[in-house]
Amino acid sequence: MYCKQTRNRSKHAPRRGAVLLMTIVCVAVSLTILAALVNIAHLRYATQKNHQRRAQATCLLESGLERAVASLAADPAYKGETWKIAANEFNAAAAADTPPALVRIEIKTVADNSDKREIHITADYADEPKLSARRSKQTTLTLIPAETAEKPAPKKSETEKPKSEKPKIPETVNTSNE
Repeated sequence: MYCKQTRNRSKHAPRRGAVLLMTIVCVAVSLTILAALVNIAHLRYATQKNHQRRAQATCLLESGLERAVASLAADPAYKGETWKIAANEFNAAAAADTPPALVRIEIKTVADNSDKREIHITADYADEPKLSARRSKQTTLTLIPAETAEKPAPKKSETEKPKSEKPKIPETVNTSNE
């Protein structure tokens, strides 16, 4: 005899596919959110590194200005220089191919006044071979003649009171009309 098998079909059978589909959708959404968070973290890191490079370039710029002022004080004929600072002086773990920091100092005499100098400073800082920051500054400096700079401050006269001493307040006098 021939037997026909009947399956017991449940009303819940189509739901199994729906649960699998929902699980796949949830995993996909979770992976998308995770990828977005990783991307945000990477962007924050890159932004922080850029800020750090700009801050270092600004410090180099100020150091270059101080170097120019000191060099001009020592030698009024100083015209500038290119100051190279090795990468390992900033970061001991710097890669061998990291370029040095450069500070370019250019000094020109102002045309209408020989005591004034125009100072142009450019600072380049790179902590990675292809990523760098540049800062520039221009200022004018008036040189003080050596004989003026060496004069001692005038002495205080005998009648001049020291600034720390408070003026004396006169005693009160009774001026009432009684």
